[in-house]
Amino acid sequence: MKAIQPVITAMVYRLIVKRDTWAVFSNHSEGEDTATTPNLESIHDTMHLAVGGAHGHMNDPAVAGKIIQFKLRNQFIQLLLLSSI
Repeated sequence: MKAIQPVITAMVYRLIVKRDTWAVFSNHSEGEDTATTPNLESIHDTMHLAVGGAHGHMNDPAVAGKIIQFKLRNQFIQLLLLSSI
């Protein structure tokens, strides 16, 4: 996870400074380049890949919701979003 930390930090910074509406801040949009201007979903996808690996359980939607790391991380994200309201 330490190896991916600079990537996630840069993605969060670009998300905060370049997105100006909730719709583009939070979700994938058709035809967008999330490598240069990420959104919450692209950061979420990156974390799944970082935690589960290219072929791990966190990267497989069929089983990701059944493992404890997924549930804990997603509940933490929900807490962060609710506490910012």
